[in-house]
Amino acid sequence: MKITVIPKDKSREIFLKLHPPYLAKDLKPDWWKKLKPGSQKDSWILQHVRPKDWYNYDGFTAKRCPAIQDTLSTGLILPLWTKMFIGQEYDKDGTPNWTHSATTGDQIIGKTFVTTHMPFAFKGMDIGATAQGDILKIEMPYKIIVPEGYDIMYSDPFYHFRNDVRCLTGIVEADKWGYVSFPFSILNYECTVEPGTPFIHALIYKREDEKVELECRMGTEEEYEQNLLEQRDFMIKEKDYRSFRDETWSYW
Repeated sequence: MKITVIPKDKSREIFLKLHPPYLAKDLKPDWWKKLKPGSQKDSWILQHVRPKDWYNYDGFTAKRCPAIQDTLSTGLILPLWTKMFIGQEYDKDGTPNWTHSATTGDQIIGKTFVTTHMPFAFKGMDIGATAQGDILKIEMPYKIIVPEGYDIMYSDPFYHFRNDVRCLTGIVEADKWGYVSFPFSILNYECTVEPGTPFIHALIYKREDEKVELECRMGTEEEYEQNLLEQRDFMIKEKDYRSFRDETWSYW
């Protein structure tokens, strides 16, 4: 599948040159690069024996989790394309009267990307808004082109652990619309987010029109037994579920 990213117009070409989007798998967070997977044997000992010198054992870590592996390896990362400032001015009594982003935008072209939604637009949502009660949003300077029938879910790249702003999650029918702005919740009212910081995680997936039917029920004895055997096999083989899901189960 081919995904194409182009600037929205010629004035935004500079951002694609300086901080282009990249495949999520190509640049993992530093904590992930440094983390070791850990030992199956040590992990079992830590869970069942709980030795006093537990710190000498190398148990399973997040690097063994296929769910985290797939999250960090799927889709695109959009790094922040400009330097963004969040700050407040205060009254004499210390009350904040202005949360601003006036200096947001690349100094080369002086473009300001940040705009607002007024309070009625997100009434009832627990969001870090400005002192005036507005929510800030930042305009993506690109258009993302996907094959027909594909959507993009845009979300905050959680595992990069930023503590400045948190982008709201949204799904776009990307084959029909490629221009997006990202509303965000303010986590830190005195911060600077540097250009190149992982800012948006874009997950591209094929749109399904089939109606989903949900059934919640108790399992059968056979299903419970199968669940137990699958979990035992997982522990015996010291692999994640993707490594042996097509193999014949080796039961105790």
